[in-house]
Amino acid sequence: MHRIRQRLPLLAAATLSLAGCAIAGSDTGVCPVPVVYNREQQARAADELDSLPVGSVLALMIEDYGRERARLRACGR
Repeated sequence: MHRIRQRLPLLAAATLSLAGCAIAGSDTGVCPVPVVYNREQQARAADELDSLPVGSVLALMIEDYGRERARLRACGR
């Protein structure tokens, strides 16, 4: 799980940087506002993620979520 901890700064940056995005096909034109987590919450999440068993589906889902937020950030204004 050490590699997950190494990716935490990228996930944190993606989380904090995502100020909004335009979603194709959105009828409202309203961009989602990301939840911002403070450093203590991010550190706790990293510790909890590290405690998951090797091959955990939850860890995979969290990594996928980080990649998704990075893609959303790329579509931002």
